[in-house]
Amino acid sequence: HYWDNYGQPAGDWKTLDYDDSAWKIGNAPLGYGNFTKNTTIGYGNNSDNKYSTAYFRKTITLNNWDDMSDFRLTCNVDDGVAIYVNGRELGRLNLPAGNLAFGTYATNANNGIGGEWPVPANYLQEGENVITAEVHQCNASSSDLIFELQLYCKKAIVSDITTATSKVYSVNLTNNFSLKAIYEEGISTINSMDDSSVRVFPTVFDHSIRIENAANQSLRLYDLTGKLYLETVAASDDFQLQPSNLPSGMYLLKVGNAVFKIVRK
Repeated sequence: HYWDNYGQPAGDWKTLDYDDSAWKIGNAPLGYGNFTKNTTIGYGNNSDNKYSTAYFRKTITLNNWDDMSDFRLTCNVDDGVAIYVNGRELGRLNLPAGNLAFGTYATNANNGIGGEWPVPANYLQEGENVITAEVHQCNASSSDLIFELQLYCKKAIVSDITTATSKVYSVNLTNNFSLKAIYEEGISTINSMDDSSVRVFPTVFDHSIRIENAANQSLRLYDLTGKLYLETVAASDDFQLQPSNLPSGMYLLKVGNAVFKIVRK
């Protein structure tokens, strides 16, 4: 749900019990301007005097709570964001300290930045939870806004230990989830960071992937059979990769010597 009207929503819009039935609904990424997006939101009638802030809510259900751990939240935003989990602030990015109002502007202009936060277990609960966010522009004439957020966790699936006897091993974990593991020499870690702290996000994507701190490093995108889909070089430390005609599924993105697991929706 999103609120793109003038002014902050009435009431305590960050809480789980808040009635957001009057809010609009759309799929992420949400925003306006030149970014790739699934939902275009409004900013008022004057492109030189856009609304400074947009508001977002997402209700999620967490079942089998005892099997979940290590929750992390990532986002891609232009220009600044504050994120709340069940009404408690988790973190903010490119925003001033203190109370935030509808008219508060982001600290600096940017072309989209990424953030990541660990989510303390006591911020969440079994069953329904709500994640909310407010996205602030840097000024009234800013040309674009974008917002996309993802929540991850570790989830226990199986307790059995199996020894693979070949380089390619497949197993059905549940009725609707299977795993195919491929051993390849020379790749020792997945989603690891090299000395330059390379960052890749979002790891579950629709259209594009942002790669930070990897200027002039080689980029190679493989599927799980080892087929090379894409090979290029990161032109800057803030590089956006937009693979075309890529089927849905899991891939390995090799950035220099670091390897990242990514999923095309």
